[in-house]
Amino acid sequence: SASASAILAGRSGEVQRVHTYLTGNDLADTRAFICQIENQGSETIQLDNGATPTRRMVETCNNIDQSFKNTYWVDTRRGRIVQSRQWAGEFAGELAIQTVYNF
Repeated sequence: SASASAILAGRSGEVQRVHTYLTGNDLADTRAFICQIENQGSETIQLDNGATPTRRMVETCNNIDQSFKNTYWVDTRRGRIVQSRQWAGEFAGELAIQTVYNF
């Protein structure tokens, strides 16, 4: 929730993030990360209903064993994430997510 709050508000800074993965043995593997969030400024992206003004936010996370980067595009008119590239874990890798229609 700390990441989401900073990203939606357009705030750069440091936050903590915790991921819990289910292992092949049905055990929970919890990992904590320190993440740097950076506001990279304005960017217009194309959604199915046209050009959308956004603020590009990048979250770079690290712990002793891992690091990953997530990128979010926040609609500056509506204040919600309309596109992202997010790390989903070692097996799935990175996922690209985009809002189809931005009402």
